[in-house]
Amino acid sequence: MRTRKQELISDELKPIVSKILKETREKYNYSLEDLAKALNYQKNRQTLHKYETGKLNIPYDILFEICRIFNLDNEVFKEAPITDEEKKLIEKKLN
Repeated sequence: MRTRKQELISDELKPIVSKILKETREKYNYSLEDLAKALNYQKNRQTLHKYETGKLNIPYDILFEICRIFNLDNEVFKEAPITDEEKKLIEKKLN
């Protein structure tokens, strides 16, 4: 089943999220397999790698779940060039 475009982060946010995901995962010494396991295999290692490299836009629900796993709040996105709508969604989900 394909994810609808409105359920994916924007192209503007993708490089920032990719960087945050990789840096945070490495900071906590998680492998891609460890993260897949923490996500209850909602996404596999290969898909997570594509999110980190920017080859795929990550769905919001997976982004918010990863933020929960690593205890990230909306402050990590404060400098991101995103729309007001996207900013409100992130603030709502990560506060």
